[in-house]
Amino acid sequence: MSLETGTTAPQNSGTAELAAGVDSAGNQYVFWQGADGGLWEKWYSGGWHGPARLMAAGTIGSAPAVAVHGAGEQDVFWKGTDGNLWEMWYSGAWNGPANLGSGPLGSGPAAGVDSAGNQYVFWQGADGGLWEKWYSGGWHGPARLMAAGTIGSAPAVAVDSAGNQYVFWKGTDGNLWEMWYSGGWNGPANLGSGPL
Repeated sequence: MSLETGTTAPQNSGTAELAAGVDSAGNQYVFWQGADGGLWEKWYSGGWHGPARLMAAGTIGSAPAVAVHGAGEQDVFWKGTDGNLWEMWYSGAWNGPANLGSGPLGSGPAAGVDSAGNQYVFWQGADGGLWEKWYSGGWHGPARLMAAGTIGSAPAVAVDSAGNQYVFWKGTDGNLWEMWYSGGWNGPANLGSGPL
């Protein structure tokens, strides 16, 4: 894997699909799927740097998700062109990519991290169900959280410092739905607010 800095990233037309995060020092990290199907990053640390290509053209099959740790480590996830969940991670240098399996994914993933560095990744399966994989001393899952045909969009996730997870999605009824984890899974709850 080579990191190409100072090159110009292809520009997307239409809606940008970005993933962004910030660390405890205020450094910002932005990732996107280029129009070429590659993975790109730009970052802010005392000034803007990049863009840098992290994965070659034609290698990623969705917009990425990122979990940024307090100290600035980054875990980036995407749906590969093979339908599986993939990851790269930064801890002093870029590592990976690693195929985490779990396919076929129906959507790109959503990700979060807690203060202990545990990571949580959610996606809409190809079956229309809600799925999760998590890292705590090693990768666990995948686990199905919602049955096939029950979610109508890629999910979004918020993770607090204690590892509680709040997962949102557009239901097949067009409303906003949520599940949350606090020692066990709760919900799903229809939050209304439709049509999304």
